[in-house]
Amino acid sequence: MKKTARLLALLLTLVMAIGLMATPAIAEEDTTEYTVFISIEGFNLGHGFYVEPTAISIPAGSTAMDATRVLLEGAGLEYSPTPWGGIGRIYGIHPGVAPNPPSYITIEMEDGPADGSLGSDDYTPGFSGWMFSINHYSAPVGADDLVLSDGDVIRWQFTVEGWGADLGLGEDRGAFGEPLYNRADKTALIRALFADGVSGEAIEAALAIIIDPLATQEEVTSALTTLQAPGTARFFTVFISIEGFNLGHGFYFAPVEVLAWPGATVMDVTSRMLQQAAYEYSLTPWGGLDRIYGIQWGDVNPPAYITLELEPSADGRSVGTLDYTAYSGWMYTINHFMAPVGADSLVVFDGDVIRWQFTVEGFGADLGLGPDWGAFAPGLYEHADKTELIRGLFANEANPDAVQDALSVIINPLATTEEVAAAFAALELPAADADKTSLSAAINDASARQRENYVPEDAMWDPAFWGILQTALNAAQVVYNNPYATQLAVDGAAERLWAAIGELSPLPPVEPVETWENPFVDVSQNDWFYEYVQLVFTNELMTGITPYRFAPEANLTRAMAATLLWRLAGYPDTPDITQFDDLVPGRWYSNAAAWAGANNIMDAYAGDSFAAGQSLTPDEFATIIARFIGLAYEDVAEFIYAGIELSDTVTRAEAAFVIKRVWVD
Repeated sequence: MKKTARLLALLLTLVMAIGLMATPAIAEEDTTEYTVFISIEGFNLGHGFYVEPTAISIPAGSTAMDATRVLLEGAGLEYSPTPWGGIGRIYGIHPGVAPNPPSYITIEMEDGPADGSLGSDDYTPGFSGWMFSINHYSAPVGADDLVLSDGDVIRWQFTVEGWGADLGLGEDRGAFGEPLYNRADKTALIRALFADGVSGEAIEAALAIIIDPLATQEEVTSALTTLQAPGTARFFTVFISIEGFNLGHGFYFAPVEVLAWPGATVMDVTSRMLQQAAYEYSLTPWGGLDRIYGIQWGDVNPPAYITLELEPSADGRSVGTLDYTAYSGWMYTINHFMAPVGADSLVVFDGDVIRWQFTVEGFGADLGLGPDWGAFAPGLYEHADKTELIRGLFANEANPDAVQDALSVIINPLATTEEVAAAFAALELPAADADKTSLSAAINDASARQRENYVPEDAMWDPAFWGILQTALNAAQVVYNNPYATQLAVDGAAERLWAAIGELSPLPPVEPVETWENPFVDVSQNDWFYEYVQLVFTNELMTGITPYRFAPEANLTRAMAATLLWRLAGYPDTPDITQFDDLVPGRWYSNAAAWAGANNIMDAYAGDSFAAGQSLTPDEFATIIARFIGLAYEDVAEFIYAGIELSDTVTRAEAAFVIKRVWVD
């Protein structure tokens, strides 16, 4: 890498403090900083890099133009903007060398500028100018509107033919005509230039690949393999779509690749996509999408399986919760399966496919989901798994003529498995031949642990965790059984499942005290519930209603049940805000009730009330237990009550018996 470019990277921190200090788009109170990577390239003139890839620190909320301004000012270059927020002309950047365009340039060039600048209409009037890409893709908005995220790669490139066709762009990316070549994705290679411990020789070789427009993906991958240093933070991609097929709107956003990073959640990458597209949005209290502004498509035309009458939209300019019906809102799936936790809690892995879909009936029934996935009714149709088809859209070898047909199949909720398979075959991808050794081992390990007494290390009996593990296992089994699964899909499924398995620890055996000083006058050794009361009392899960009375025949109340499970979970932290309007802070059950509500273990009883003193029926208590341990009601109810006769309400003695069944048996 040239010395000037390396020195430039050292100067940018000072320039950033001056150049962006007064930028009104950046909130002064937000001190978060991102690192982005920018280059300025003239390969279509045979000039190579004008400015080699440079790492720049910017405040969160900065736009592509903000970061570019820092780069140019650090290099001592002036520029003029276009009316639409891009670069019109850069002064002092032209090397004064006659152009030597690559062979794919067929248009005749005129004489260039004489003042050392380079900008719109130079060499090929009407077809030339500065264009930029973000993470390999042409941006949908101007550089002054595109908000950046950590790790973004921005490449400013000078086009002289087809307004981007000579950058490898086609008409779908705003160019005039077909791309003049197949361009490789060099995003990861550019980021890897800045890893610690990379040799100068490897950097120079990588730069030669980056500036060569005809470099193949195989050459890029080879350079990246040589360049990457152990321990480097690994960026990867996920695939996201936003869909309104239940309104007859099709895709709001067709599937796109979005940059992710270790530890990023579904909401992190969704926010990144929406911000880069300059769309505003709001979130639900549980960390999902509430409303997206600016995506409404006018009149609705729901499919035939929608039976509810749709009311008019409130504003016609956004789509969100409670629009059209009382059962509507945004839901997401990951790799075909409904996630058991909010989008701000589920961590993404390489190759994940995230589909945000708008539901209007049965809160997910119109997405093909049933009650086992949280819908309020059976699925209105059988929804085919389209995960691998979506990934296939982005394969370099994919037949471009088949992509549009594949998108039509993806957005059709009634597409059959056979139709999905045919669309995938039409992409003409080479045989995957993926190594599934690690995935197979993970599936076997997870399946075994499901049947043993294991708990998450950080939250005993956390129902959300067991849902995450089961979702990861389901998806892994689908990938394992799919002969077309790519290595990316296999590795991502294995990584997700191994990560979940790594959170598990063996549950310590429960050994009731052989002898105990029974303080309760209403519990004797001859009672059927004696050992169960002993278990919950000696393990500090239940106490008496007085120091000397356990009240085994008294009804179990909602407050008692919440406290019992909260203690069994290890007294986890409780939220500051509760969903129950009758919950008074400081009561003996307040923390437990707030925790149970926040973790969807217990719902409001009537309206928004907790109803602490309300007794529980066997069905209600079984539902709470099922949510607590992360299993379906049908898998729990018969097991926990086996061996006892139930009445209309659960007693405290019966609750102790259930805890023994759940915790010990």
